[in-house]
Amino acid sequence: ASAGHTNIFKGGEQLVVQVSGGFEWQKRSKREEYELGFNSYEIGTQLKLKFPRFLVPFSIKNQSTKYVPTTTALIGFSTLRRVRYFNMNMSQIGFGYSWRTSPKRQFEIQPLAFNYVRLTQTSEEFDEYLNQYPQVAKSFEEQLIFGSMYSYTYTHNPKSNPLNQFYYNATLDLAGNLINAIYNIANLKDPGSDETGEMFGIPYSQYIKLTNDLRYYLYITEKHQVASRLVAGVGIPFNNSSVLPYIKQYFAGGSQDIRAFYARSIGPGSYSPSDSLSDVGFLDQSGEIKLLGNIEYRFPITHKTYGAFFLDAGNVWLLNEDETRPGGKFEFNKFLNDMAIGSGLGIRVDLSYFVIRLDFAFPVRKPYMPQNENWIFNNGNFFGDYIFSLAIGYPF
Repeated sequence: ASAGHTNIFKGGEQLVVQVSGGFEWQKRSKREEYELGFNSYEIGTQLKLKFPRFLVPFSIKNQSTKYVPTTTALIGFSTLRRVRYFNMNMSQIGFGYSWRTSPKRQFEIQPLAFNYVRLTQTSEEFDEYLNQYPQVAKSFEEQLIFGSMYSYTYTHNPKSNPLNQFYYNATLDLAGNLINAIYNIANLKDPGSDETGEMFGIPYSQYIKLTNDLRYYLYITEKHQVASRLVAGVGIPFNNSSVLPYIKQYFAGGSQDIRAFYARSIGPGSYSPSDSLSDVGFLDQSGEIKLLGNIEYRFPITHKTYGAFFLDAGNVWLLNEDETRPGGKFEFNKFLNDMAIGSGLGIRVDLSYFVIRLDFAFPVRKPYMPQNENWIFNNGNFFGDYIFSLAIGYPF
């Protein structure tokens, strides 16, 4: 929900106050003894001030009169609760620019992107889990994320064939480099020291992260469509960080991803949490590398109702070996064998203002199962692990 003022300074400036929230409830179809019910929620608020021009200390010539640039300053706060495990608070400050050079090309630069992440409460069960998995524990440490973000979006709707659409987005996320340079120039720590750099007494993150999102929509007829998506991303922590912060890591599974698996329940790689604490509840599995592919055939059922058949595949991986999560490291000669695959069908109800989506999915391949049991055709349980997902909007 949002509200605001569209001309607060009499020059077309917009002040927007946004309140958002969400929750997840996950049900394991054949393992009711591990049921958690309503197990996570997030609530946040954000204040944005948008200016219909570039706010810079120098003049920018040859600006297009057709496309109005935007300068945005924002501040926000959110809290995330994983029932039974932890509460996390996240504060955000940002300042950046957005502009178009043509109908196809859009650029966004956020030279100032600041996040402060802190666990405010943890359970004994969660603390025990972190003690067993030190690399995971590092991702949950209190830390400052101070950096910048760059985004390029290309959208193509050819006039010669308007029923075919192409979309590509690349986002580069950099953090900690400026702080680290100042840290070294000021000799705040000895050269070669393993001491963690801090700002205001809080460790700062240092990483580079690149995410690519490619989509292609092929219309067989006006109402029959084949939609496909490919996502490839990698995040590399270095110098002051050995792992990516929790909020910057990649996850797999869920209603917008690989729909036959629960959100954040796949990977890394072929790692199986069956002998860990994460098997008795809901703990996130994550990585620094992600590959995801989706293909979906969409067709009309009635005037306002549409159906879909879909196939999803992907996983997340670790950059480096972690002895507590064997099989999680990305390796070129085996990453295809680590792919999780799911399929299913869905119904979408178009209510004009938004779309209600119900998907029924089942896993086709589980990378964490033994080699002779990872395909669903081999384990005699074809529809035993089905998942229903209720969501708003299309997955991509």
